[in-house]
Amino acid sequence: MTRSGLATLDPALVEMARSFGATEAQVMRRVLLPGALPSVVAGLELGMSRAIRGLINVEMLMGTAGLGALLRRYGARFDAASVYGVLIVLVALALAGNQLLRRAHRRFDPSIR
Repeated sequence: MTRSGLATLDPALVEMARSFGATEAQVMRRVLLPGALPSVVAGLELGMSRAIRGLINVEMLMGTAGLGALLRRYGARFDAASVYGVLIVLVALALAGNQLLRRAHRRFDPSIR
């Protein structure tokens, strides 16, 4: 995602920064990073959701402890209330991670308010 974010950046912006005497570090910090930031954040959001799903799948298949193992154990006992409780915890974790990414995006991208 970062590479595609940099590829969609207008090359005229980099050229203009260099023509005003910006060093390579300044071009990177002031032009390239802010231009790629939306794609980086989108990639992080997609990666976070896949990581949570992968974590639960691995814990359900191989783990003896953790949320996935609890889901498997409660599901085998047909304990619906406990299964829903674990799912609520998982949803809360996913929402907290998403909110954390949004706050980081707002902090590093001044155009979003």
